[in-house]
Amino acid sequence: MKRFGIAFILFLVCFPAVLSAQYKHQPTIKEALSSPASGLVLGFLDPEKFSMNHSFSASFVTFGGNSMMVNSYVNTINYQFSAPLSLRLNLGLMNTPYSSFNTQPGLSNALDLNSTRLFGGAELMYRPSENTAVTLGVDVRPGYNYYYQPYRLKK
Repeated sequence: MKRFGIAFILFLVCFPAVLSAQYKHQPTIKEALSSPASGLVLGFLDPEKFSMNHSFSASFVTFGGNSMMVNSYVNTINYQFSAPLSLRLNLGLMNTPYSSFNTQPGLSNALDLNSTRLFGGAELMYRPSENTAVTLGVDVRPGYNYYYQPYRLKK
């Protein structure tokens, strides 16, 4: 039984080395790197029509004996489907690493200042001529206006 186990392990190690792959012609690394790619990502996205922009902002404000720091990062992705049709995606992250407003009674839970918030939006724009544009979009923006939120659930 021990010989069978050793022979089986040896077979598993050596047998794949003598097998060839399913390619009729195995390309060399040089051929694989120098061959032109199709140019499409995921089969339908053209990288020439794709652009991405990043922005970072850091702000500090002080008033009434209190202060607050707000950082935000926004990634904007643009894709031009055709001459009149384009898509824009905005993905953002906002963080408040420091706020002395949290020391005020009743405001720390209401404003939730020391949390990270995600925001973003999408916009599909159709511009058939220079003077005509149809835009369809949705946008979610961060904000700290706790007292005026007409659709929030009351506790």
